[in-house]
Amino acid sequence: PPVIIKFEEPQKWHDTCMIFTVRANPLPTLRWYYKGEEIKPTEYVRPEMEVYQDNLEGCLMFKNPTHHNNGNYTLEASNFLGVAVKTVYAHFLRPPFD
Repeated sequence: PPVIIKFEEPQKWHDTCMIFTVRANPLPTLRWYYKGEEIKPTEYVRPEMEVYQDNLEGCLMFKNPTHHNNGNYTLEASNFLGVAVKTVYAHFLRPPFD
């Protein structure tokens, strides 16, 4: 079954990245959720990943996130052998006038 080795709080680079590493054979399908809703890739939030043998490594990328993006993000990795789930709280910015 899939194993989520790493799913971390956001790191600010050129864009903001939540790093992940998932191991599974066969390779799993990955899904991300925010506030219980599946995240569909857009110009502002999208996964970027590479395959290394039986690992998927990459980032859930955010372009210019604000306080509206704060909250729990869940990564779900699944294949026919099972499902792994990990949730991480992401804090990007404080609300204005807070």
